[in-house]
Amino acid sequence: MSSVLEAKALFAPGRQPLSYPDLRAHVACTAAGIRRRGFRRNDIIALILPNGPEMATAFLSVCAAAVCAPLNPVY
Repeated sequence: MSSVLEAKALFAPGRQPLSYPDLRAHVACTAAGIRRRGFRRNDIIALILPNGPEMATAFLSVCAAAVCAPLNPVY
């Protein structure tokens, strides 16, 4: 049985898998940057990215600091 430290949280074609610890560190760093820019928990941030690993990690990061309103540029 693999540990959480070894388990992969995010897979994408042609990319290295992202582990849970790496995802947690990325989310924490990005959320801290959002808060440093003055955004607070109930502020709404629109996120416009195509579907993919960047959208997934950005969505989690914004949700950790504020309210995320994901928008797909294809729509």
